[in-house]
Amino acid sequence: MDDGFGAGLGSERDRCARDPCPWPPGPFTTGDARWFFGRERVVSELVALLGEPRAAHPVVLSGAAGAGKTSVLAAGLVPAVLAGSPAGATERARAGVLWRTPGSPVRGGGRPVEECALLVVDRFEELFTARAGSGRTAYVEELCALAAGGLPVVIGMRAGCYERCLGFPPLVEALRVRSLPLGPMTGDELRRAITEPARVAGLSLEPGLAETILHDLGVRDDAPAAADALPRLSQAMRATWHRRDGDTLTHAAYRDATAPPLTPGPALPSSDREEPAGAVLDPEPAAPSSGGRAVDRSSGSGVGAKGCPVGRRVRGLVVALVVLVVVAGAGAGLAWQKSGRASAARVTALAERAAVQARALRATDPALAMQVAVAAQGLADTPGTRGTLLDTAEPYATRLRSAGDRLRAIAYSQDHALLATGADNGVVELWDATDSRRRTPLATLPRAAGPVGALAFRPSGGDRVLLAATGQGVEVWNVVDPARPRHVAALPGAATAAFTPDGRTVLAAAAHGVRRWRLAGRPVALPPVRASAQVTRFAVGDDTVVTGHDDGSVRLWDPARPAAPADTIATGLQDGPAALAISPDGGALAWSAPGRGTWLCPLRARRCARPVRYGDPAGALAFSPDGTVLAAAGDDRAVRLWSVDTRAEVTSFPHPDRVLGLAFTADGQALATGSAAGAFYQWRHPVRVPDPVTGLVLSRDRTLMATTGPRGGALWDVRDPRHRVLLSRWNVPAAAGPALSGDGRRLATVERGVAVTVWDIRDPYRPARHARLPVRGLAVAALSPDGRVLATGDHGGRLLLWDVTGPPRRLAARDGFGDVGALDFSPGGGLLASGGADRGVRLWDVRRHALDQVAHHEEHADAVAGVRFGPKGDVLVSTGHDRTARVWRIADPGRAPRPAVLRGHGDTVLIAGFSPDGAALATTDASRTTRLWDLRSRRPIAELSHRDLGTVLYADDHTLVSAAGHDLRLWDLRPESVAARVCEAAGMPLTRAEWRRYFDDLPYRPPCS
Repeated sequence: MDDGFGAGLGSERDRCARDPCPWPPGPFTTGDARWFFGRERVVSELVALLGEPRAAHPVVLSGAAGAGKTSVLAAGLVPAVLAGSPAGATERARAGVLWRTPGSPVRGGGRPVEECALLVVDRFEELFTARAGSGRTAYVEELCALAAGGLPVVIGMRAGCYERCLGFPPLVEALRVRSLPLGPMTGDELRRAITEPARVAGLSLEPGLAETILHDLGVRDDAPAAADALPRLSQAMRATWHRRDGDTLTHAAYRDATAPPLTPGPALPSSDREEPAGAVLDPEPAAPSSGGRAVDRSSGSGVGAKGCPVGRRVRGLVVALVVLVVVAGAGAGLAWQKSGRASAARVTALAERAAVQARALRATDPALAMQVAVAAQGLADTPGTRGTLLDTAEPYATRLRSAGDRLRAIAYSQDHALLATGADNGVVELWDATDSRRRTPLATLPRAAGPVGALAFRPSGGDRVLLAATGQGVEVWNVVDPARPRHVAALPGAATAAFTPDGRTVLAAAAHGVRRWRLAGRPVALPPVRASAQVTRFAVGDDTVVTGHDDGSVRLWDPARPAAPADTIATGLQDGPAALAISPDGGALAWSAPGRGTWLCPLRARRCARPVRYGDPAGALAFSPDGTVLAAAGDDRAVRLWSVDTRAEVTSFPHPDRVLGLAFTADGQALATGSAAGAFYQWRHPVRVPDPVTGLVLSRDRTLMATTGPRGGALWDVRDPRHRVLLSRWNVPAAAGPALSGDGRRLATVERGVAVTVWDIRDPYRPARHARLPVRGLAVAALSPDGRVLATGDHGGRLLLWDVTGPPRRLAARDGFGDVGALDFSPGGGLLASGGADRGVRLWDVRRHALDQVAHHEEHADAVAGVRFGPKGDVLVSTGHDRTARVWRIADPGRAPRPAVLRGHGDTVLIAGFSPDGAALATTDASRTTRLWDLRSRRPIAELSHRDLGTVLYADDHTLVSAAGHDLRLWDLRPESVAARVCEAAGMPLTRAEWRRYFDDLPYRPPCS
């Protein structure tokens, strides 16, 4: 896999010394500390153990081979000690650190060991071969005596030797109170081990590369990796680094370095098996044997049945054999791949890997992510690929590629049917903005002599007239028939130009002002707007012209009175603004400049009231047609939409390249972005202002939805979930959670810890407060299907039943459950389910308005987080902090069998929701992951992961509705429907290079071609 795989660690470390690689061969040394990431928690725990005031025993770090013990000690702990992290280490730091193995004496080297900052004894398992019985005891006693005298002592050893170490009484107490096990790294830790060394080294990773590597290692973010994951990762990263493209670690380099992919198998040579030469700050002397000769390190120790030493020559042979097997297997695997006879298992593995990459791409290139997700699910319909498709398919964006190199100018026609793009290489193209499947322009205008600085369609008049401005001049085109553009006029040189709002006048920037022409047949020159400084930017809104100048000023003009500006704004800029925009109604002005940010100013009578800083610098600005939203984009590869009134960021979406141009359609339903890479994107419905929702509940017939959030409570008609109708809003606390009665006539809002309020919503247009019930420590509440009975649970462990037909009246009470945090009534209202901190799930008969327990189980290993009845009342699902859901068949509660368990979540499972027919279940955990289950087979259907997954319920059999404090969101669960919508908006399909990046050598079959 690696070019230097068989050359030995020494020669490869020499190469890395000449050209530093962030992933060294063998273990990390002290000199490699700057590259060492992922084990910060372990290092901090070691530092804390060394700094304990009553530390009188050695600290023991134990772990399996390959876990990285030597690296933790050399590149993590030693630098921390020398930096003075442990108590008292600063005074000793000048004396350095002693690094020893059991084959050498503790003392020696010309300095008193007691004066050193730290004594590290690595490979402690070699004690059992390097020394005889009495020598072992003396060696251990010496280490323990030094620790008792105040010297920080750390022992690193294989976990398999733990039992044998118990035979040394001085070590028993250290193993009992000062032992730290080193387990496998988690996915998050391994991710840091990939990304952080690259960052420090000034390297970048292609989008999705880290996710691909972790997927190939079989790693999940929240779960420990395999024991051999670390050495395999180090080998793969080092080999990828050798094949890097400049400063970029690429998918191609990784594939070349690791083909076939890193499937779990024999470990590469363990990073624990070599000594970290750079970490030995006080080199150990040659250890004399009983005969006075130096110990032969090559005949040291290997690994026996219990993980303790048996002979290092044997180990070397084993490693060599493993290397040969791995290399031979890699060659055979590569030949098999190239044969083209890919097995179904390999296709599935590649599809799953591509799905992981598509999730990562959402943050940088959502348009590409959508197509990769469609392709992956088309190759293999698994829970992973299906879930990625379902939760990657928004926002919908169309991407197309121009023949231009940098699209700085972009504009929509008034009927938003045409899109014009202009590039720095002078290319101007006309595109059909209504047909995303058309991937070529309708027409290309004759190439301009210089960069295209501005494009503008006439805003009124019924015809399509286009301005294209370059430094050489302004060309006017009639594009009524876009396939046959007709040249109308050429105006003197100007870098930027625009129409007045009435479409009758052309304005073009000149050296010291703005030229004006009336378009009535032949262009007629009008008196110019003169300025004392050179014009670098200008914009037009309603009856106001705004100019940016090279002296840093921004000036506002009445074109009817061009003698002097109506207002001059001193921006404090050294040069002119990088971007300038004015709202169509002339009511707001925005400008931006490097180092100064983006500023917005309300305008009254062409005068700036008070500029306000909005955000970071932007290279492109545009107002929505109604002037309520400002779009800003720049070098951070994101488009941000800001509310002009509130100055709050409405939404943002990632962009794959630096944005140079922005344009809204006249109806505000689409936003086009031009990029530095020559591609442009159309984003559908970009200005939809979110309605943050924190609480969500549906009536059992799924026609009525109640939500709560910062804007209060709301009732919605959701008979068509994709076209929900707002019925009413009213004031409720933002943090209140809603609960609906089954008949949709009563609503309860829960203020945790305080009170529950019952609302009469028989008239959903005018909700009326029925009663307010204070409950100390309130945790949860539920309404019976007829809305007459309210159940409450509190943090004191009380379960209460209330009659709420009139003023609230207590009916029954039970306590002693720890913390009652989950309640639900059965569809018929005869049963109440409860769950809480005592791990118990209980069924109560409430038909007589009493709390009579009829069944319970304690199958959860931790507190119960939620309970939910199925639509027929014969199934109860409970969710818990043990990361599971339990499905309990309760058709006969008194004889209910043991519940079945659903596993797979990586965090507390908070909520479950049934499909209307009861055949499917959605469970959502605290990490915003939702798993869909087929309850007949108890197998997962799909796994979704998104920040908007909080409270998740079925709106109908194929639609989920979710809320997590952001916008209320709907999820189409039909892959074929989602794929069709993706391809409808896709534009340019996956290129062959993109296909190979994500699907290797599988036949090229882009899904949206």
